[in-house]
Amino acid sequence: MALQALALKSADPEAAALAVLAELARALGCERASLGWLSRGRVRLAALSAGDARERQNLARHLEAAMDEALEERSVILHPSAPGGPSVLA
Repeated sequence: MALQALALKSADPEAAALAVLAELARALGCERASLGWLSRGRVRLAALSAGDARERQNLARHLEAAMDEALEERSVILHPSAPGGPSVLA
């Protein structure tokens, strides 16, 4: 509910996505969080919570490939894995 309220604070969809991703990364203790949109059978990176422009370009390809794979496998990918847990959660 708090994430939804955070997203609704901004009229700009990109700013809303970045705010939600930043909060998710903070709450989950992640370095960054990413959001992808499914379009024409492929996932496209829509937003990334942190990183410089060059890093984002390189990372975008890898994130989109991982998101495509997760979609195909109908699973969630968690990297790095939680201590003592699997790196792929079904």
